[in-house]
Amino acid sequence: MEEVIILFKRVVQSRKYDCLAADVKEVVDIEAGSICTETDTGKEFIFSGTAWVPKIVQTSITGSLAKEPFSGSTTVTHTFTQLMNGFSISNDGISNLTFTIGSDTYTVKEGETWEYHLSPFTEVTVTTTEPYRAWGLM
Repeated sequence: MEEVIILFKRVVQSRKYDCLAADVKEVVDIEAGSICTETDTGKEFIFSGTAWVPKIVQTSITGSLAKEPFSGSTTVTHTFTQLMNGFSISNDGISNLTFTIGSDTYTVKEGETWEYHLSPFTEVTVTTTEPYRAWGLM
């Protein structure tokens, strides 16, 4: 009688988890490639096998022109010389920063880039003690 050996590869499906930003993300018995979504912030993290790392999403507003770049690490009100219809800011620091356009204030977490179209504006106030890079979009 001939012996037949069957070999197979077990494929482990990554899992999806939901949590809050303040929750401690478990690292025991979590499969590499698993995704955790903070339901209160919308941020996604991918499990590397040893730690949860932020999922990096490239941002691009097609057809927009970056204009009048500025940077710093202190609170500043920047007035653009032209009417802008979008804004981009990268938080290069280790804590959150905020910026205000009109009556709306937005938070940008450490390491994040924020880039969106907005109603036309000429002035933005960045409130921070962390380094950042920013520019208007036309």
